[in-house]
Amino acid sequence: MNERPLQQPMFFAPAAVAVTLITFAGLIACGVGGALVVERQLRVPAGPAAARTPRPAALHIQTLDQTLFGMRAGGLEAKADAARRLSGYAWVDRRAGVVHIPIERAMDIVARGTP
Repeated sequence: MNERPLQQPMFFAPAAVAVTLITFAGLIACGVGGALVVERQLRVPAGPAAARTPRPAALHIQTLDQTLFGMRAGGLEAKADAARRLSGYAWVDRRAGVVHIPIERAMDIVARGTP
């Protein structure tokens, strides 16, 4: 009897494994390259060149004051002043004849399209 050893079936095709590994390596390379580009753009130069080198506007991060308005010093006074300004008449430029009118009146004028 001529008995040959049984071969185990291949679960993955070698070409599919190779393509998967190459794709994975490419994705890692793109991620590392992208991270290096971003890091280079965010790097702040040191020394005298730092004052002359402006940061890109798109990458400038500003802080946001999240203090509650009512808790600030003068918060109630500022709200009252804003309410008076929105509901009253005042000169903006007397020489040019420019006045400030109440917000409700301004919305009516805009809605009608006539002064």
